[in-house]
Amino acid sequence: MVDAVPAWREVSLSSLMPQATLCIDTGLWRNGRSVTLSRGSCGCRQLPSGAPPWPGSYLIVPVMKAAFALAHLSPKAELRLIARLSPSTVAVIAPMKLGVPPRTEEVLTPAEARARYGYAKPAEAHLDFRARQAARVFDDCEAPSDQGLIESQEILGPLS
Repeated sequence: MVDAVPAWREVSLSSLMPQATLCIDTGLWRNGRSVTLSRGSCGCRQLPSGAPPWPGSYLIVPVMKAAFALAHLSPKAELRLIARLSPSTVAVIAPMKLGVPPRTEEVLTPAEARARYGYAKPAEAHLDFRARQAARVFDDCEAPSDQGLIESQEILGPLS
């Protein structure tokens, strides 16, 4: 059992209601693994330690289901919970949860969007860059270049 909240969680604690947030955050940190593992098959639950599942992994499921059901009653509370679990998805989920209508009703498939905006299929994208990386790693026995990661920061955000 982990006794301390990890440093990355302490940094993310909200300034609103710090005691309640710490309690919820600590609970999610301590029980998150149990919730995840208890939903898998018996074989998956035994993988991390090789031991049979701890009874708490079965007991935490109804508790977490109740917590999520309670959060689901209020879209704003649900967004706060989502922000804690997956901060980068809030910008995508918030408009739908808050009832913001779409700018257009048009929906494109990935193939239609690639054709419209001129992008290659993922399997066909950046073939020259992939070839240079393969030559660098396998022929020259060097570490791969960070060029692709650096270029993608403009779209995906900073690496750190």
